[in-house]
Amino acid sequence: MFYGHYCGAWFIKVLEPKIPLWVLMISVQFIDLLFCLFVLFDIEKVRITRDFGKYDMELISIPYTHSLIAAIGWSILYGLWYKISGYDGGNRAAFLVGLAVLSHWFEDLLAHNEDLQLTIYDTQRKYGLGLWNISIIHYPLEILLFFGSYYYYIKNTEVHPSKLRITRNTDTFQSSQDDQASKSAKIFFLYSLCTYIASELIPSPENCKLLVIIMLLLYVIMVFLANRLDKVRVTRHNSRISDRLKLLNE
Repeated sequence: MFYGHYCGAWFIKVLEPKIPLWVLMISVQFIDLLFCLFVLFDIEKVRITRDFGKYDMELISIPYTHSLIAAIGWSILYGLWYKISGYDGGNRAAFLVGLAVLSHWFEDLLAHNEDLQLTIYDTQRKYGLGLWNISIIHYPLEILLFFGSYYYYIKNTEVHPSKLRITRNTDTFQSSQDDQASKSAKIFFLYSLCTYIASELIPSPENCKLLVIIMLLLYVIMVFLANRLDKVRVTRHNSRISDRLKLLNE
């Protein structure tokens, strides 16, 4: 599972609009971001094999990112970082950010083969339901999680009030940046769709470090596009009609 992890970011953004979207996009993939870095520096071990289940990457030893106890630790650290960073939302937002990090492990539990540990040093017992090997379940589930949650976000957001231009004679609210907001949403959707299809059709490179570099690049672009989207959209319950009427009277 790759794109399915992002569903939590969209739902939490609607639930708590004060959290920057880029923070949430990193949080739901924070464990995998660390995983990529740890593989690059040989802290965790993987290998590329063409006969290992659905995907080509065999996860040999990933206890520092993908054990349950490590995931809990990373979620606490990320939540604390948000708390002391000065971003809005207080304890509630910090808790949700940490929860987004932790959600990654439980989603991986559904998708992965038996390569997830509960603790860092218990290498004998590993868990995973292996749904990514069952195409009839994996594909619909990941598509539903990602694009369903993205649709939910789009339906519950609108152009930011600061971007509105008021038309008095028609009593309507027109946005000078409607096109920009729509374009940002479409670009994000198309990028996600194209990279998802490519990830399923194009074989992984034989060099595992090259693969994680590609993964890091995909993560960075996703965060960048999400941040652009966040600048021009706001949740509907956070955008009051009174704010617009105030603009009309000015």
